[in-house]
Amino acid sequence: MIEAALTHLQAPFRMNGPEPRPSLPALGQLPLRLRTFRWLLSETWPQAKGKRLLDLGAGPGLFARIASRHGFSVTAVDARMPWTAADIEAGQSSAGSGPVFEDDEFLFIQKDLRDVDDLSGFDVIACIGVLYHLPFADQRDLLARCAARAMVIDTEIYDASRIPESEASRFRPATVAGGYSGAFCREQGQVYSSHGDALSFWFDQDSILRFFADAGCSRVTMVEPQYFSAFGPRRWFVLNG
Repeated sequence: MIEAALTHLQAPFRMNGPEPRPSLPALGQLPLRLRTFRWLLSETWPQAKGKRLLDLGAGPGLFARIASRHGFSVTAVDARMPWTAADIEAGQSSAGSGPVFEDDEFLFIQKDLRDVDDLSGFDVIACIGVLYHLPFADQRDLLARCAARAMVIDTEIYDASRIPESEASRFRPATVAGGYSGAFCREQGQVYSSHGDALSFWFDQDSILRFFADAGCSRVTMVEPQYFSAFGPRRWFVLNG
């Protein structure tokens, strides 16, 4: 079932090499992630005018801005106000403009993504750098709510052999309901961490593919090659309900 649903999309540019960079993943990989997202939208939705995209866990709004410039009507949601690179370095968010405001290119709503119930008005759901910051139950609930929508996901993949020794104490290998394997990760409580969760769950690659299929995705497109953060491999996926 998974093999029949799985397709591959080759990036036309070079990803970073097999060794993780020592910088924070939130900053060190950002230029590559922005470039990949821009290319992925062009490949998957070459004509986006008239389509609506919801960016869950939008952070500073960089990916929302790219989607808007590509032609989508964009709503960005985050539990924190938008932040800057300086805020990421400091581990805290700057004051924003209010819980709901119109940026020049998208609508921003300050809300926990778990409280966004009505997805019916959106054609595409973006979860970029978000999924692995959630507990397993919240990931399962999110996929259930998005089952009929196309999704773009960028997420860390658990690989015990690639976790640096300095970070190993944050991870505990685990198998969760449904037999999915991976690890619990202790969140750090910073601006780029989970909002209000002490532990998140990271899938290994085989389990995340099965998780997508079990959630009812009719097709999973996996971007090749994988790339690497300071914690090991990361992957881009496009899901179709």
